[in-house]
Amino acid sequence: MTISVPSSPAGAFTLGSTIGDEGAGLRAHAGVCNLDAVPTDQLAAEALVVGQGCKVGRTLRARTSSDVTLPGEIWAYTIDGSPVKLVPVGTVVDLVANLPG
Repeated sequence: MTISVPSSPAGAFTLGSTIGDEGAGLRAHAGVCNLDAVPTDQLAAEALVVGQGCKVGRTLRARTSSDVTLPGEIWAYTIDGSPVKLVPVGTVVDLVANLPG
């Protein structure tokens, strides 16, 4: 697996791994939090965000929670309502979960 980041606060870089995704664990990038994979468990999602140097903000209710995931599962990471994949370290990230209405 190889991930290329054309620009970041630390400059451009490429991260390579010979370990598959399932064995790689948390990925920490120079200056960014990689929020591409969304764990469905809230504690795992929070650990992913914090483990990469970002902060967990609010836990928001998914708008279409009945057809997104099982109750209580995380659906997406957002900032001001917009889904995010890569954010600078230190960013406050909201979790969108399937919460009861």
